[in-house]
Formats: sequence, structure tokens, C-alpha cells
Amino acid sequence: MANTAKTKTVKFNQYFVTDGVNKARVSYNVDNRTDGRPVVTLYARDYINGLCRIFGEDVYEDNTDSMVDHFEKGTVRLFAGHPLYTIARERALHFTAKAAAKWDAKFARFGDELHSR
Repeated sequence: MANTAKTKTVKFNQYFVTDGVNKARVSYNVDNRTDGRPVVTLYARDYINGLCRIFGEDVYEDNTDSMVDHFEKGTVRLFAGHPLYTIARERALHFTAKAAAKWDAKFARFGDELHSR
């Protein structure tokens, strides 16, 4: 019997990822490994395990001790070679540049005053 299951489509938005059924609030980080391997890291911003439902247990890392672990809520690391790596990296870089531009515009009124400190 042939496998007729469709490959899951994941949409990367600025503040969340979704597969059309599940939604998980996330923040992105690009190339944050000390060994220099290219990676896109998605950090969960909720405790509802939406990332696990979207990406599966083989990619999802849950290093939390409890529901009140404010420092680690779960992560997904997509390395080069993963089917979603290219689109995730493109979107993460876009959102990072967008946030940086917004930050720069917000503080442009201070001019070089901030840089002279």
C-alpha cells in the first residue's frame, strides 16, 4: 500500500509559525551556534507545544523543567539540509532586518548622541 500522506506545509510569519491547523508563537535566531554550523533556531514563546505539533518530536527540543521555566520553553533547530531550512532562513533574515530597521528608525532622532557614550 502506497503512502498517500501529503507533506506538511509550514508557513513562517513574523511572530508565529503555522501548518494550517496548529499555530505556535516564536522568535527567530540565525547562525547562533558556537561550532559555526548554519542553523535557523525557532524559540517557542508559549508552553502549549505548538512547535512540537508542527515540526514533530524528531526536530523539537523541550529542555524545560516545568511550566514556570522562564528561560527555556522549547526550540526547533533547522540545519542546512532540512527541507524547511531554506525558506526558514530566508524568512528569519527578513524579519531580523525588518526589526533592525524599525529599531534604527526609532532611535534615529538621537543621532550620534547614543554612539558617543
